[in-house]
Amino acid sequence: MSRPYRKRSDELDVFRALGHPVRRKIVTATLDQTQSFKALGQLVHRSDATLSAHLRILREAKVITTSRSGRSVFYRVNRRSLRSDARWLSSAAGLTEGGS
Repeated sequence: MSRPYRKRSDELDVFRALGHPVRRKIVTATLDQTQSFKALGQLVHRSDATLSAHLRILREAKVITTSRSGRSVFYRVNRRSLRSDARWLSSAAGLTEGGS
């Protein structure tokens, strides 16, 4: 079964998003609990602008989701999206193991 081009592009966005160590640290921190912007800033020791840029990339790749409480924004891993990408990667790896 072939995948639509857009879906493959989305999956490649996930790999690009996870390709930076700061973003991987953010993902690890949000796997089991929701984290505030402030908590993530303290964790990664980056400026607010840099942290915002990393979070935007993760959101656009659907790796994390956001929720608001008043003026505060909270972040959490989007497990459904990551599971889908993991299945795709596993399937792709299975196709290439015997092929090349």
